[in-house]
Amino acid sequence: MLEINRPLAVLFSEILEDTAFAELQKDKEWYPGTLVKKFFVKLEKKGRPILRKQAGQAFGRLLLQELQNCYEWKDIRTAVACFPKAYSHFIRGDGAGVWISDELSEGFSRIRENTPFDCFFTEGMLGGLLGGLGARGAIVKHPTCRKDAETGKFCQYELIWMKSVL
Repeated sequence: MLEINRPLAVLFSEILEDTAFAELQKDKEWYPGTLVKKFFVKLEKKGRPILRKQAGQAFGRLLLQELQNCYEWKDIRTAVACFPKAYSHFIRGDGAGVWISDELSEGFSRIRENTPFDCFFTEGMLGGLLGGLGARGAIVKHPTCRKDAETGKFCQYELIWMKSVL
C-alpha cells in the first residue's frame, strides 16, 4: 500500500491552502497514498496546469533539504545519484515508484521513473532539485512518456546542466 510521509502531506496542504486536506494528525508520520490522487484532483480544479510544475518544484526543495540532512555529496552529479534515496524517505510501499539511472555524468543525467506523480509535477521536482543544488543553466527534458503505448510503464527524463569550470 502506497504511503506518503507527514512533510509531503503538509506540503500538499500548504500548496492547496487547505489545512484540512490531509487531516493531519500530530502523532501520525505516514498517510495513505490516496492523498496523492486527491491532491492532483484538487490542484486540477484550480484550473492552472502550471501549478503542477510549481508543486513539483516545491517538492524538489523538500527533497534537497532531505539530501542535505542525510547524505554527503561533492558535486551536482553525486547529489543527483543520491536523489532516489531521499525520495524514498517521502514515499513508500507498493506504487511508490522506481527510479532507474540510465546515464549519469557531470552535466547530464538520463533517468526513468514510474512514480505516482504526473509528468509536469516530476519535471518541476527535478528542476527544483537542480536549481536548489545550484546547477547553472539547468534544463529538464521529457523525451519519453509512459502514457505513450510503445514506451511501456516508464517516463524518461534528461537532466542537463552546465559543467563546473572550477
